Amino acid sequence: MEAFANSYHKSNLSLFKSADEAYTLAFALIMLNTDAHDPKIKKKMTKEEFVKNVRPALAKDTSVSEDYLNKLYDSIVNNEIMLHSVAMKGYLFKLGRTGGAGHNWNKRWFVLQNSCLYYYQKATDARARASIPLEDMVVAKAQHDERPFCLMLSRLDGHVINSIKYTSPTKDKTERGEHSFLLLSAESEKERDKWLKLLQKHVFFSKNPFFPLPNPVKRVPGKSSTVDFNTLQ
Repeated sequence: MEAFANSYHKSNLSLFKSADEAYTLAFALIMLNTDAHDPKIKKKMTKEEFVKNVRPALAKDTSVSEDYLNKLYDSIVNNEIMLHSVAMKGYLFKLGRTGGAGHNWNKRWFVLQNSCLYYYQKATDARARASIPLEDMVVAKAQHDERPFCLMLSRLDGHVINSIKYTSPTKDKTERGEHSFLLLSAESEKERDKWLKLLQKHVFFSKNPFFPLPNPVKRVPGKSSTVDFNTLQ
């Protein structure tokens, strides 16, 4: 999506102030497409909610008008973007914020689809709590003292992961994620390895994928917690 945003920005300099604007709007449209056409979501996002949600995420002096956003909304609602089928889904434990003496591991329902990883609070939820494009990502086996069968997702360039989070399970408010990595834990080695293989398969690159990888050993929170990037398969 970054490659698309950069290219689209260069081709539409009069519309977007930056590639970030194009990226934000593209992501908002993907989320709108899911909201509008997923039958499990009963309360659909209105045009007013869509515009109100997107406008603050754009530059203050943006050239993207409200009329343009209205037309985009109508286009998506009336013409569904057909997506590929789900590659894998299931429960994983996600490392959350540190709490007390240890870490907070939250059980979440994950769905891998269209080179994007979504997670939900539980399998029956209609709306994802966050979506993570697998663009320029490294996926590797990891070790953590508190949980077995871990895997870690991080950016190839070491930057913050490009993720979008719903700040409320019921309201259409989103924010950009601020995490530099995502640490997950499966229930078994077999399950972890299956997720690992499929996630690596769905990673795509906006740049030359052969530039140097990060340091082979990267530390993550926890006692002697490490991930060995040389274990990539």
